Amino acid sequence: GIMAVAYNRLLAALGLGLFYSTLGLPLQRFSYDFPICLRAPTVPQDAVIVAIDEASYTALNQLHKKTWDRGLHAKLLTRLKAAGSKAVVFDIVFSDPDPDAPEGDKQLEAAIRAHGKVALAGEVILNRDLHGVETERLFPPVEAFMNAAAAWGDVTLPIDPDDVIRRHLSTATEPHSLGWTAAKVAGATITESPERAK
Repeated sequence: GIMAVAYNRLLAALGLGLFYSTLGLPLQRFSYDFPICLRAPTVPQDAVIVAIDEASYTALNQLHKKTWDRGLHAKLLTRLKAAGSKAVVFDIVFSDPDPDAPEGDKQLEAAIRAHGKVALAGEVILNRDLHGVETERLFPPVEAFMNAAAAWGDVTLPIDPDDVIRRHLSTATEPHSLGWTAAKVAGATITESPERAK
């Protein structure tokens, strides 16, 4: 009767209160981690990761403390276009022009424009002042690259206190997360519903 309904509502309220309080943080994390543990590993068959590793630095004569020659990224884009890539996503934030190699910047801009389906990374940094007021600072790609690209997305990922990334920052406004932007550039049907970005 009435007591059972009141009891169930009280339990639901307590559960939600616990889940969203600091006491409920372990429960929140478990709610992300447990389903992943049960899921079989998935390996996408239609995606390729081109990574920058130590061997790349050596083979391509790049220095760790300097910007990579963006002409190399341009060559990669040209090869990927020739190979029929559906879309290309850079998770490198090209936020400043390269003062040492402006020609590489020009080559990359041209290659991004020629490919037509390139998503670039930027950052949205949230700052909170002493009064708890949050402000955003945008670090988009270099304007020339941004104008040549299909879109850009936020590569910022929130790291939980146990040093695990469980979420991406999702917003219903621009810039979306880089993952959402990549899906949109690739033509994924899920991106046709803006409310799914939330």
